[in-house]
Amino acid sequence: FSTNGMTLVAASKKIHSFDSVDVRPPEAPPTQCMFNDVGFNFISTHEKDLKVWYPDTGYVLREVSGLSDTEITKIVFDAKRRKAIIANQGGEIQIFNNANWSKIAELPEHDAEISCLLYADDDKCIITGSWDRSIRIYDDFHNEPKSSLLRTVTNAHDSDFTALALSS
Repeated sequence: FSTNGMTLVAASKKIHSFDSVDVRPPEAPPTQCMFNDVGFNFISTHEKDLKVWYPDTGYVLREVSGLSDTEITKIVFDAKRRKAIIANQGGEIQIFNNANWSKIAELPEHDAEISCLLYADDDKCIITGSWDRSIRIYDDFHNEPKSSLLRTVTNAHDSDFTALALSS
């Protein structure tokens, strides 16, 4: 019998008391957080999941589980802030409707984890850098997503990419 629900007692020739421990893993911390000024919300990524938050109250508006097959590494918005572009450890690039999180498109993937993701507002292009040491540029407004790859630079660096920058 336990008054606090956290103690287990076992008896034979001796009495043993065990304190229970919660072994469930804590919720994964956010890997990225962004503010969407058009949707007036915060978006945070947690491993393969995503949460949408109200900025004025801090309450979770929506949780989207299993958005990606592997851990999400980067997220950016398009120029109008209506689409979210998500990259992951599997080298995949997926585009989602920011209002209902339905998948719009999948772009040709890298051979390794995508560590850098940018959106060029002026040119409407998606730029990725990957641990396969390549940089890719995709046309965001191409009718056929599989044909949206504009340019690939292979062996662009002698080590893995950790950052990409875009100047205007």
